[in-house]
Amino acid sequence: MAVAIEFVNVIIRKAAVERCFPGGLDGFARQDLNNLTEDDHLLRVGFMATDEALRFVSELEAVGLRYLGPEAGSDVAVVVWDDSLVPPWLSVGHVGKYRACWASAYSPGELAWPEPGFLLRCPRAVYDSLSNVVGQCGAELHEVAISDPANLAKLCCVRRDARIMIYIVGESEGDTPVALLGRRQLERRRQFSEDVALIRDLVTVLLQAGAEDK
Repeated sequence: MAVAIEFVNVIIRKAAVERCFPGGLDGFARQDLNNLTEDDHLLRVGFMATDEALRFVSELEAVGLRYLGPEAGSDVAVVVWDDSLVPPWLSVGHVGKYRACWASAYSPGELAWPEPGFLLRCPRAVYDSLSNVVGQCGAELHEVAISDPANLAKLCCVRRDARIMIYIVGESEGDTPVALLGRRQLERRRQFSEDVALIRDLVTVLLQAGAEDK
């Protein structure tokens, strides 16, 4: 895959984050960074200005990641809209009509965008047949015990190696619609591709069944 870029972009090798960052990839994700995008090999954090990006790079250096400009030993690259010098492990170009970066050792493939999950308004008729709906994309649902009284149900949606959590919020009885909140799990950074593909397919079949994007 390739990560979409715009404005000023800090690109970090996932292997370096796993090696140096406290808590590895999970710890990095817990920073709740705006515009965080990832594929199987790279992390991308976007900024509006170069000085903001360089401050973030300094924070990465403080925990042991290396920023050496275009040298091969750099763990980090800074890519702006114009032509940037980047390490040989990183390629910059277009995927379709979008500007993107990808690991040079691999083909760009599909384009990865930030994928936080989904929030859909779901009619009761769709909710009552949810297992059949998600089954249309080859997935199945497993109920999980809930501790938050605001949630009507908590479901684990599984398809082969992919797994996401779906939280149902709404009234336990009646005909009013419910909200479906789908989220990836932070501890599953290595299953990024599988989980994102499941999110996309779930949104497609749910919208086709009558759910609405909130």
